Amino acid sequence: MIFGSPAAGMPVMAARRWPPSDPPLKVLVSAEGGQTNVTYYSPGELAARYHHLSAGLAANLAAIDPLTNAVVAL
Repeated sequence: MIFGSPAAGMPVMAARRWPPSDPPLKVLVSAEGGQTNVTYYSPGELAARYHHLSAGLAANLAAIDPLTNAVVAL
């Protein structure tokens, strides 16, 4: 599942070229043995990895926290 908001994500992507295998926002949802797994890099991890991001751009990433928290809580 890849999702995002162009208004929030494009400024982040424009600030640095993201490696093609590492777009800024992605969530992998998989099932194994009757269990659903959700895997993703948190916005904090991404902001730390790309430390050049301003606080405002890091906040753009953090906007996904409510969504990912809700998915994990299911």
